[in-house]
Amino acid sequence: MLARNRRVSKNSFSLFKGPIKNFYSGPLSIRVAKNPKAEPTRLSVVVSKKIASSAVVRNRIRRKILGVAREFVLKSKPGFVCLVYPKIEVDNLPSGDLRTHLKNIFSSVGLL
Repeated sequence: MLARNRRVSKNSFSLFKGPIKNFYSGPLSIRVAKNPKAEPTRLSVVVSKKIASSAVVRNRIRRKILGVAREFVLKSKPGFVCLVYPKIEVDNLPSGDLRTHLKNIFSSVGLL
């Protein structure tokens, strides 16, 4: 789990109305917006009902991604807000592969 100051708040979702960048790696896509405040980088995982209709599966996917992404968020540059959109394949993906995909995305965004 991420600390409260590293999670995306309701107010931060308005940043995604302007210019944003999308990045993809395997079963993950990430949308990155620049935060005008010099706050720490924030991250949220969005798992829709199209991905998994069961709340148990959606929460399992969310916890799995947050557990791996925590180390990258803590090392990242400040001033960004990130939304991660997984595909259903993430549920069966080993943590090592998930870590590789997240590292590829974070380095292509320029956060690491």
